[in-house]
Formats: sequence, structure tokens, C-alpha cells
Amino acid sequence: MTELLSNLLTRENITLALSIFGSIGTVITWLVSFMKNRRKFSIIVNGYRFDSRGLLLYVQIINRSYLSLSVSDVSIKLYDQTIYTDKIPVKVLETTIRKGFEIIEHKADYSMPFPVQLSPLGGCSGYLNFSFEKDIPQLPSNTVTAVIHSNRGLPYRKKLKLENPLN
Repeated sequence: MTELLSNLLTRENITLALSIFGSIGTVITWLVSFMKNRRKFSIIVNGYRFDSRGLLLYVQIINRSYLSLSVSDVSIKLYDQTIYTDKIPVKVLETTIRKGFEIIEHKADYSMPFPVQLSPLGGCSGYLNFSFEKDIPQLPSNTVTAVIHSNRGLPYRKKLKLENPLN
């Protein structure tokens, strides 16, 4: 028994076991680093408004990765057309509350400015305004395909459900 043990515990076998153990540790570290630092984000539509001149989406963009993310552009596909969001903020909603002839409150909402900077494990919400060049009478369905361009990797495609119309 001791002879078998002494044959197995040679300098070469111990070196081999340590190198295998180190290689397994390195591979595990690479996998954990990849899973932790890969691009993980989601976009959720909280509301929408459609008319023949454009589509307005109220969205949440959430960064679920441990690295910051910059969303540089968002586009949608409608009727084989790619429509990009307005990069410069435009007034999308306006609300005025009056009491008689007196204005009590006036509120204006603007679309998101681009690029959108997302901190690690953070998010933001705002309006995305898509202006149509030609009038589009109706949406083809209650989903649109969005293409999100960011500073990390290839453009991300996602089908967005349009469920809650904005008032």
C-alpha cells in the first residue's frame, strides 16, 4: 500500500495535479467574468401613442450588467422601413391646468436625449419619438421590432409589445 502511494505521489504527478487544478480555476474565473460583464439590458414599453405621423413610446431601459452602457440609437421596423428615434429632445406631451382664465399649472414632457448613459445596474425612463416621413394609417400589429445600438457589441433586436395606450 505504501509502495503504491509512493509511486503515485511523485514530483511529476504532483506538478500535473497542481497544473490541472490551476487550469480549472482559470477557466472558472473566465466564465464568471464573462457572465458578470456581458451586455445585459432590457427595454420595457410602459405606454404608447400612435397616429399617422408618428409613434411615441414611454419606455424603461434597464442595465443589468456590472459595466456602464451607452445607448447611442434606437430604431423600429415598420412595413419594411427602418425608422430612427429623434436624437434631439422634442416636446412630445403638453398639459395645462386652468381655473377660469388663469393657468394654474403647465407641464411639458420632452423625448429622451441621445446618447443615453446607463450606470451599472441602473436604468432610466423616458419618451422615444419616432416621426414618420410618410403617413402610416395603422400599426401592422401590437408589436414592433426595436433595434438598440450601444457601445458594447452588435445591435440588440427585441420585439416590443404595445399594450398600454397613453392618454
